[in-house]
Amino acid sequence: MSRRKTYSSELRREAAREVVEKSRPIATVASELNVTPQSLRNWVRTYREEKSTATLTENAPLSPSGRFSVLLSVSIGPDQEACCLWAEETDPCFDLPGAHGARVMVTQQGPDGAVWTTTELLAPAPAFPVAQPLPQGWIVVGRRCGRGDSNALVFATDGRLVGSGRVGDGVEDVQSTHSGEVWVSYFDEGVFGSDEIAAAGCVRWEVITTDNGCTVEPAWKLQYPPMADCYAMNVTDQAAYVCAYTDFHIITIEDGRTLLRDPVTAGSKALVTNGYQMAVVGSYDKPGSATLVTLEPDACRIVGQVAWRVPGSKPRDVRLAGRGDRLHGFTFRTDPSSPQGRYETRWWTTSLHDLWG
Repeated sequence: MSRRKTYSSELRREAAREVVEKSRPIATVASELNVTPQSLRNWVRTYREEKSTATLTENAPLSPSGRFSVLLSVSIGPDQEACCLWAEETDPCFDLPGAHGARVMVTQQGPDGAVWTTTELLAPAPAFPVAQPLPQGWIVVGRRCGRGDSNALVFATDGRLVGSGRVGDGVEDVQSTHSGEVWVSYFDEGVFGSDEIAAAGCVRWEVITTDNGCTVEPAWKLQYPPMADCYAMNVTDQAAYVCAYTDFHIITIEDGRTLLRDPVTAGSKALVTNGYQMAVVGSYDKPGSATLVTLEPDACRIVGQVAWRVPGSKPRDVRLAGRGDRLHGFTFRTDPSSPQGRYETRWWTTSLHDLWG
């Protein structure tokens, strides 16, 4: 009985590249390599699938700070950094919904693992907190809050609480700019709740400094009647981009003007853009896809679709975030070393350039 001949992955890839990249006939390349045409067809199919799939690259592990070792939340800042809120393992506030009242440490960390800043915040955190940097400190927003409660806390660079305000219940995402604008999007429980602030689905907030500290005031609200849930938001220093349920229009907000473009796909979870090209990431039926479009003056022109992947994870299990021209993903698994079953968070990234190929 003859043994089946095996070929290295390098040879299979090079053979497929001859066909795909140089447009050479399969029969010719197969004959030169003494392989069957069907084997080469299989290699070509695999090569094309790999070539059309953008694989997110894992960044350095998120680094806790001293006794603050439990990650409460992570978001992406305007410089593509991870903005992390950490709490102590022994904090009794873990028994409360959203760790309301926990004492926290906020850190900024680059993809290479370098920790840019570390600040212990000298006031208890709101429920389900998320942090974003300001020019002179931090804003920490609680995703859930009761009627009349302040859920936006402003901290100085040394961790002192210098102001607060209410930005509404049902917060989906928070993204700040280098100039200190704070954009907040809301999910359906905020939009359809009794909270008038959250009903717009997307609001730009301004941190105003007074003699008595800082206040957080609404500066602009989205006027979009079909809004039921802001599925995706991407904020840059130049513009903000939103995709909202139910109609999934691509909405651009720039200089106070709103531009509505036709829907690209239903159920997208992230937008990645450089202002001219965009990847609309995910959909109800194809969560591992990214639809590539160009942003025309009055429309989105679809030019193709690619797949994306995070090694070892299903697309539906990856929490996505678009920030400018970068796509970030976070995966979670139970940390076996934690006695309380905390989650280990891994951070992944790819670029609009890589998605477009």
